[in-house]
Formats: sequence, structure tokens, C-alpha cells
Amino acid sequence: HSNQQQLMLARSKIYLFGIAPLILFFVLVSACNRQPDACLETSTTSSLVGSPIIVRDCSKRGFDNVINMGNGAKFNNEQEINYTYYSGGSYRIALTSFSRKGNKKETSETGITITYPSAKDIQGNWTLTKAETRIQLLVDPTVSIFNLPIDSSRNFSELYEITADSIFVTHNREKFYLFQFRNVYEYENGSLKLNQNSFPIVRYSGSEMVLQGPYFKGFELLYLER
Repeated sequence: HSNQQQLMLARSKIYLFGIAPLILFFVLVSACNRQPDACLETSTTSSLVGSPIIVRDCSKRGFDNVINMGNGAKFNNEQEINYTYYSGGSYRIALTSFSRKGNKKETSETGITITYPSAKDIQGNWTLTKAETRIQLLVDPTVSIFNLPIDSSRNFSELYEITADSIFVTHNREKFYLFQFRNVYEYENGSLKLNQNSFPIVRYSGSEMVLQGPYFKGFELLYLER
């Protein structure tokens, strides 16, 4: 009977000082490296080109989270992103959340559609108010095109009457800037094609339209208002 008591006591000590702490250790380690719960929210699922959207990281237990905007732009450890697409299309926004050790991950995705104004939307009377040339040596989709260095900037007051197939330009005070009198154009996939050049619309709000033109150091922005 005494031997049985000693054996039980020995087993209790082994469990208390050996197995139990080991179990507790693994429980704590597992708790510190739990599976992340990825969560992604966007302010909208559709937007006009050049209109900012908000992307939020609502994940739980996530570390070193990465948000992929679907156009090459990636952001690390950002709780909220104010982002703008300058090209129309359908994009998949994906957030990947990692565990503390990085060996577990979960991804949450959502779609967004960026649309261009219709051919009818851009018709009417506009005023070219400003033209900027901006320097772009490398394409970085995480940087807004409106934040790139300005090489030159000029103010104008040219009147643009845009019809279904032509742009009529009048300028009473100075020489014409880019287009003179009547210019036949085509409008396709958010881009005005005229004079053997394409001018994609990178921002449109109904009262403002910004066209992007060619420039050897980067690109040119033409600001039109109505």
C-alpha cells in the first residue's frame, strides 16, 4: 500500500512539474499565434474614375497585414487607405492577414468597378483653366499622379465646346494652346483620341474633367471645368 502511494505521488510530481507546464507552454504559444481573422471594408463597390475611395482593415489578430489594390499597388500595415484609381476597369482588392509568427494567414477580398463618363456625359461647354506637366520617371501605383513633381504649370481660359464628334476651341486673348478651332475626335474606353494622340480621362465629376496627355518627362494634365 505504501509503494502504491509513493508511485502515485511520483506520477503526480511528473505531471505537475513536467507534463503540465509543457501543456501550458504549448497552450500559451498557440494563443499567441492564433489564426488571424481577415476583414476588409471599402466605402463603395463602384466609382467614377479619379474619385477617391476608402479601404479599411477591420481584421482581428492580424500582423503585418498587406492590402493589394489589384493594380500593382500594395500597402503594408495600413488601417485605412484613401486611394484613387485613374484607369477604369474591374479590380479585386485583397487583404492578407498573418499570425504573429507569420505561419498562418487568411485573405479577404472584395471587388470594385471604376467607370468612365459616357460619351454624352463629356459633351457640352468646358473651359480649359490650367495645364500642368509632371515628371514621372517610374510608375508607382501607390503614389497619386497629382502628387508627382510639377515641371511646369500655366493658367488658361480656352473655351471647349464638345459635341458628339468634334471639339470646337475658342481663345480670344492668347494663342491656342493645344487644339485650334474644330478638332474631330473619337471617344473610346475613357480616352479622347485626336491629332494622333490619346488623352485619357483621369478624373471626372460632372463639373470637372482632367485629361492626361503625352509629355516626354512624364505626362501632362489638362484641367477643364464647367
